[in-house]
Amino acid sequence: MFFLIFGAGKHEKEVGFGEYRTCLRCNNHTQWIKIEKCNRVSLFFVPVLSWGKVQTQRCGICGHSALTP
Repeated sequence: MFFLIFGAGKHEKEVGFGEYRTCLRCNNHTQWIKIEKCNRVSLFFVPVLSWGKVQTQRCGICGHSALTP
């Protein structure tokens, strides 16, 4: 018997620290976190194909996201 484990969906990972910015939602001035988002297909829990990579930044306090300028 053979089971094919296949998955597709959005993936998000923290890349590192971003710049210091003032958040539009919570109005705090803090260091933001760089996030890389992409769509990904995996086979047997191993990423096979990824596309549509976008880098964003997330507020370290409230989690509000904004595109990287």
